[in-house]
Amino acid sequence: MGDKQSSELMPAPSSGTPSPAEELPFRSVVKNYVLSEPVPADTRPPDIFPGMFGQAFGYPAEIYGAGPGHPPIPGLGRTILLPSPGPRTKYGPHRPDVLLLNGVVRTYYLDDQRVQWSGAEESFGAEAALRPQYLYQGDEWTGQFNSEFFLNQPLDRNLRQDQAPQMMSYVANFQTPTFQIFELNTRLTWRKLAITFGKAPTPFGRYYFPILSNSRFDAPFIRTEAIGFQETGLFLHYQPGLLVLDTAITNGGQDRDTNSSKAVVARVGLQGENWAVGTSVKWQDGVGSETIKEYDNHAGFDGMVRFGNFILSGEAIYDQYGFRHPYDPNDIYWGRSLYYRDTYIPSNTTTLPPITGVGYYVDLGWRRGRWTADFNYGDYFPQQIGNPYQDAPNHRGIFKLIATLTPRVQAFGMVLLENHRPVEAWRQYQSPQALYFGFQFFL
Repeated sequence: MGDKQSSELMPAPSSGTPSPAEELPFRSVVKNYVLSEPVPADTRPPDIFPGMFGQAFGYPAEIYGAGPGHPPIPGLGRTILLPSPGPRTKYGPHRPDVLLLNGVVRTYYLDDQRVQWSGAEESFGAEAALRPQYLYQGDEWTGQFNSEFFLNQPLDRNLRQDQAPQMMSYVANFQTPTFQIFELNTRLTWRKLAITFGKAPTPFGRYYFPILSNSRFDAPFIRTEAIGFQETGLFLHYQPGLLVLDTAITNGGQDRDTNSSKAVVARVGLQGENWAVGTSVKWQDGVGSETIKEYDNHAGFDGMVRFGNFILSGEAIYDQYGFRHPYDPNDIYWGRSLYYRDTYIPSNTTTLPPITGVGYYVDLGWRRGRWTADFNYGDYFPQQIGNPYQDAPNHRGIFKLIATLTPRVQAFGMVLLENHRPVEAWRQYQSPQALYFGFQFFL
């Protein structure tokens, strides 16, 4: 709303007592709430995981959002500030509660030749993400509710399954839920300490590249195949100055788990205005019930430096994966890796050893005016166990280009290229590449 319209909506101040509009630097007051766009910096909920998620659904807040030389990306939703009738305290006027309403609708065309054998490799689609947040600001502490919900368009049920018996183990890969809870948690912040309980971004590592899909398939290999984007559990965050400490006890995966084992995730880092470094670890005896339990452990390093309109970042990990007990991969019914990571090393021991691997990626992002570009390249080198399908390394390059057409509409495109790998005969016609483009509208 323009300044003229805002002034017309603002009520006349009462004599002797300042109105909410006089106390708070908001653009407009409508009845008993304040509508502001963009979000005022002093009322925005604290982003305790900068570089991991932001208000623009996949655009890290500190890089593609507010920051020195980086104005907020267009279309970050609406903020409703609810003035509190509470009296003044020794800390000053009672700050209003904050309700943030963010959302994005995305329409796209996807041609993923890595699953050419499925019949689902080439399709038009639509999806959306909604992110309501509520913030109560006390005198010395802050209570916060965070959520992010995905609306996904599912595939038709007549998915091709007749090429080989092994194809049945990949059926779950294409059964996307129409409604998905990506984030749902409560957070209490007291000074430099924050406690989060629920489903939240994993504190393992940090990424600084834009995400353009609900499924997150347009991410580096170590992010799509090893490091999870979300965990469910209890999180602690402490940031005294440059030092950043994170630790969590979680289920080990993004949803509720199917065993009593819990994972420990931790990160220790240093962070300045234009740089960050950190080291992380995740450790657990396995994910899943005992007979089908899989290793999911890793240790890693992440770093970022920002200069002008560029940001250079990267992550590297040591990884452990594979089944703890003998299990036929063709009997998998919960979604299978396209890179044969769900296998095991034959052994005479009761508990099989994990398969290990090392991987990394380097990302270069650029943003100026209406344009955002991002180039990402990474390698992953698995342990050689005598299985040619699993043993082949992965080399993945990703290029993304985003154009802001209007304050709330963006056009985007992505190209993903990988190396050729040995595959089973019935998958021999697949190609290691994906093309993805479309539009996204920010609510």
